[in-house]
Amino acid sequence: LYLEALHFVDGVGDYGGAVRASGAGDIATKDVSFTGCDAEDSGGAVSVSDSGDVSMEGVSFSECAAGDGGGAVIVEASGDVSMKGVSFSECTAGAGGAVYVSGSGDVSMDSARFSECTADYGPGGAVLVEDSGDVSMDSASFSECTAGDAGGAVYMGWGWGLGTVDVRRSNFIVTDSTISGCSATLGGAMFVESVTTSVLRTTITDCYASIYGGGLYSTGGRTTLSNGTLISGCSAPEGRGSSLFLIASEVSYTLPAPAGRWLPNARCEVYREACSYGNSEVAQQAACLKHRDNCALNLVENLVGPWYCQDPTFVQPCNWNSTRGGDPSLLGEKLYQLPLLPVEQDFPFACAAGVLGSANPENQSSSSCAGRCPAGYQCPTEATYEALPCDAGRFCPEGTSVPLACPAGSYSNATNLTDASECTAASPGHFATTDPRSRRPVERGVSPPMSAARLASCARKATSRTSPAPPIASLALRVASVRSARRSSCLRRASRARTPTPP
Repeated sequence: LYLEALHFVDGVGDYGGAVRASGAGDIATKDVSFTGCDAEDSGGAVSVSDSGDVSMEGVSFSECAAGDGGGAVIVEASGDVSMKGVSFSECTAGAGGAVYVSGSGDVSMDSARFSECTADYGPGGAVLVEDSGDVSMDSASFSECTAGDAGGAVYMGWGWGLGTVDVRRSNFIVTDSTISGCSATLGGAMFVESVTTSVLRTTITDCYASIYGGGLYSTGGRTTLSNGTLISGCSAPEGRGSSLFLIASEVSYTLPAPAGRWLPNARCEVYREACSYGNSEVAQQAACLKHRDNCALNLVENLVGPWYCQDPTFVQPCNWNSTRGGDPSLLGEKLYQLPLLPVEQDFPFACAAGVLGSANPENQSSSSCAGRCPAGYQCPTEATYEALPCDAGRFCPEGTSVPLACPAGSYSNATNLTDASECTAASPGHFATTDPRSRRPVERGVSPPMSAARLASCARKATSRTSPAPPIASLALRVASVRSARRSSCLRRASRARTPTPP
């Protein structure tokens, strides 16, 4: 079945409001739009079952709905599913608000867009995939999607209830994608169960879970976050993992973190038993010690590998052992193995204000980041990785988050000052204004404005006088006496001026 350049509006049906394919071969659609389609059961616009591969390119779904699963599309017991440049807007279903895939092959979504999709009572506000093959999402975006159960944007697991229960340990890979403003009871952005999940260069922001895991809820399986993935601004009830909630799951983060952030980390390697050859085996002991670093990155145990590599110890810094569900590709990488505890802060952690962040993994191993903000610059917010010049009229010693004003009586219009001594003192006949970047001349008969500190000092002095004010009557007599004395003095000078000088 091939559909191209078609428009379906207000289609209605039990399964697939516009298109239903059962027992068909491959199905392809290109440049097709579906608007206002509705299915009483599943697949609001398209329902596919027991068929071949399904591919969609440049297809749009708007305001489609289904009473059960897949508000826009449901694919059951079929082949691979491929979606490229497909958009879903305001689609609604009981589960899988936009897309529901069950018991099928691999699923790939390239540049797919999901906005305001809703799963009324089930999981997967936008996408629900269960009991299927590997799933990949590249450059996908999810915004304002909601699930009544788990996974506000994406639910990835097995056996939720609508499909068969054939437990496959699938791979789930999300790359260069964004999830924002989504919500659910568990996993506001994503819920992953018993699958191997990799999330690379992806941002999850402002998502919410009413019970656990505001950003990500991971149960069983293994989840790896890496290469700048960030979970920020997400929330959940206190102590229930605003960013992450893990249960019986292995979760790690592989550096680099986003610029301006950090995580405690260590190199993933094979911890091995100590070299313990006897005194008669000097050469063997020397060879064992010489190759310790090589053996730390060598997966081959000494049963079949180089004799100088000792047995791995029981405790290891990371799960590199593929026979135990580990990932050998982690060897040599710097990573943080998360404990099975809720993560409340934004993840990875932000470098503090006044500290300079970095995109270099070498500077992302502790809260010190790349060190204190350099003198002459300011690092005003968390996660600052490009220091800003110190403001004019202020100075910035090392580690500045808020620039300091030049001292009273000094000013400067230069930037990048490092110390108060670099401010310029106001010259004679001038005063420094409240703006530390300038000065003004003192005008004739005008006193320079007092600082707040000086005004307060004057007020304290005025109120600290202990002698009582003289009575008004007494004060009036003193003023009259002074005036009388002045008149007498004037009369005496005038009289002397009229009297002729004797010969």
